[in-house]
Amino acid sequence: MDTQVIFAGAGPGAPDLLTLRCVKALAAADLVIYAGPLVNPEVLQHCRPECRLIDSARIDLNEVIDLIKEAVSWKQRVVRLHTGDPSMYGAISEQMNRLDKLEIDYEKDFANVAIEVVPGLTAVNAAAASLGSPLTNGCALISLSDLLTPTATIIKNLEAVVQSDLAVGLYNPAGKKRRELLSQAVAIFSQQRSGEIPTALVKHASCDNQEKWLGLLKNLPPGLKILPGR
Repeated sequence: MDTQVIFAGAGPGAPDLLTLRCVKALAAADLVIYAGPLVNPEVLQHCRPECRLIDSARIDLNEVIDLIKEAVSWKQRVVRLHTGDPSMYGAISEQMNRLDKLEIDYEKDFANVAIEVVPGLTAVNAAAASLGSPLTNGCALISLSDLLTPTATIIKNLEAVVQSDLAVGLYNPAGKKRRELLSQAVAIFSQQRSGEIPTALVKHASCDNQEKWLGLLKNLPPGLKILPGR
């Protein structure tokens, strides 16, 4: 049975950090639904000229599922391209739950369809590499996005992990209208670990326009305007 629906990770941003398996999937795809401006345009050059390219930033979940369902009915190969690793703080769960209702999943056949997840290099790997800070003693990852996770759960996770000695990577630290959770995270770590802990912020990890700040937690600038343009 040929896999026809693939959830693939486009990596942290640099096009040469794409996995070979992802390149192979893109080269064979009839339809690629990609995560808008978050995906480096150079990644899409692996697609064939006749491949349909759909920017998911312009459509909602229902439209994504309809496109996949339609392509499956035409026996086409579909790649749903996410940034980083598709299983790491992506919207893959809700999409796969919807496909499961269509009997497109790991266990069942639907018009000879199977789903595959192609992992990708995630941003924390690229950020740690850029800082020369190997995560050899383990790390914990927490997303500060409250889009799918309640704020109370995020705070609970922060308070739990701060009790350990693990390095902590914070994904989605802030948005244009969302800064309070990052301020709360800084306060939690300052109170429980101290303001002397090494802290870094990496923006556009692995890309040509990568920016980073490195210092002590207590020295974060007021308003957390750490990087130019933020």
